[in-house]
Amino acid sequence: MNAPIILIGGRSRAARAVRAAMASRTCLGVVRADPAKNEVATPDYAAVPGDLDLAGATIVNCVGSPQGDPAQLMHLNRDVPAAWASAASERGARSMVHISSFSIFGLAETVANGTEPAPVNAYGASKLAAEEALAQIDAQGFPVCRLRVPILVGGGPDKLAQLVRLARRTGFVPRASREVTDLPRGARVRLALQELGPIFVKFGQVLSTRRDLVPPDIADELVQIVVRFLSGKPSGLTNPSRH
Repeated sequence: MNAPIILIGGRSRAARAVRAAMASRTCLGVVRADPAKNEVATPDYAAVPGDLDLAGATIVNCVGSPQGDPAQLMHLNRDVPAAWASAASERGARSMVHISSFSIFGLAETVANGTEPAPVNAYGASKLAAEEALAQIDAQGFPVCRLRVPILVGGGPDKLAQLVRLARRTGFVPRASREVTDLPRGARVRLALQELGPIFVKFGQVLSTRRDLVPPDIADELVQIVVRFLSGKPSGLTNPSRH
C-alpha cells in the first residue's frame, strides 16, 4: 500500500484538486471539525494530532488566507506549515509541499531566481515568513517544496466561478459596450481584471512579470493598474475593493 498523502485543509479547493489528481493514492484530509471518511480533525491546524502516523507520508499544506489582521495571518500562513514541517521531520514523513504565493515579491516587475522578496502587505509578509521557516527545516535534511501559485480558481464563491456557472446555465455571455471595445486590447484586459476584483488585480500583477508569455502592450497596462491599485491612486476605473 502506498504511503498516504496528508492534506492539511482537507476540504479546500487546492486539496480537492490534489485528491482528484492523485485518485490512485490514499489521501487523508485534516479538517477542523466533523471529520468524514478519510479525514481527521484538529481544532487548530497548527496543532498536529499527536496520534497521527506520519511515517512515509507526503504532507501537502493547503491552509492559507489573505484575510485577517497581521497576527491571524502569521498564525495561518506561517505557524501552521512550520508546525507540520517540524512534526513531519520528527515523525519520519517522506516530504512536504507548501503552497505559497507570489505575494512575497510585492511589486516586482519581473520574478526570476535572483529576485529578492519584498512583500508590500501583511499577507505577503506572512507567506515570506513561512518560506523562511520552512527553508530552515529543509536545510536540516527534511525535504520541503515551496510551491508559489498566482491564483486558485474553482467551484467556490469567487467571481470567475460565478460567471462561468451563469454562462453555462443561461448560455449568455456579457458583451462590453462600444466605449470599451474601442479601447486598446491592453486597456480592455486591465479593465476586465479590475472589475473582477482585487484577486484578479493580483493575477494581473503576476501576468505582468511574465513578458515571455504576455505581449508588451498588455504587460505595460497590467503594471499600471497594479501599481495604481496597491498605492491607492485613482486609475480612472472602478476601484475593485468596492466589489
